[in-house]
Amino acid sequence: MKKKSFIGFVLCIFLYLIAGCVNSPSTVSKIIEKDLEERYGGDFEMRSIKKNGGSYEAVFFPTDDPSMNFDCMYGDDGSFGYDYYVGTIISHKDSEFLMERITTGLGEVFVFGSPSLLIDNGSPQYESNIEICDLIKNGTFSIEEAYEISPVKNLLFFIFINTSDNAYVDDAGTEFDVISEAVNALIEKYKTDYNIDVDVRLWIYILDNDSFEKTKDYFLVNSNMRETYEYEIECASNLIVIHKYTSDDNTSSNHELTRDEYIEIRKEMNK
Repeated sequence: MKKKSFIGFVLCIFLYLIAGCVNSPSTVSKIIEKDLEERYGGDFEMRSIKKNGGSYEAVFFPTDDPSMNFDCMYGDDGSFGYDYYVGTIISHKDSEFLMERITTGLGEVFVFGSPSLLIDNGSPQYESNIEICDLIKNGTFSIEEAYEISPVKNLLFFIFINTSDNAYVDDAGTEFDVISEAVNALIEKYKTDYNIDVDVRLWIYILDNDSFEKTKDYFLVNSNMRETYEYEIECASNLIVIHKYTSDDNTSSNHELTRDEYIEIRKEMNK
């Protein structure tokens, strides 16, 4: 009996140690890194990891592009939850599309697109979405095919304008026009290239040069707009939200800001 009790005790200690290892951030980060490399091919590195209840939230990036930070979520037992790598690839391309057009018209801006397509283990589309991962792994990925497998309806972008480099800082109408033309071009691109009607939401931050540079630094290590951003950059009062609709969902609760309304908001900011 004593021998059995001793064996049981040793077994409990062994299982406890195994559980402790799996629950450690370093162990889970290695599991995530291995999973990403198997899922997509290529090499990935971790930017950060933190515990959140019964799961871990981590930020990773592909080794060959450190600017492409993306979120991952895994259970504290090392089980896969979701990752935003596919969505981040697409949102980066969309952000570059917008940034090129807005910069040409306004001066220095920074655009961050929130990824809208994720590989989610709990989603009914999980098995079909894995096909997108295989496209990346095989080197045949295209946005067109990704959206055929998993189409999106809504896009969200954060646009940061450096007023120190903005020739139209006192011309809010021109500012609105340049941004609207860029977004309308993106909406048209989605319709023409992907046969998708998208609604676009813009969060526009009007920043001085110091806040603008801090914002760029912020996204060197962050994969999304978090609640910490406005505390760190101290620019919550300089935010304008614009909606652009292609659907019939233009309700009073989702008001599409007009040019005149934008001008009035910018006037209040400049007081």
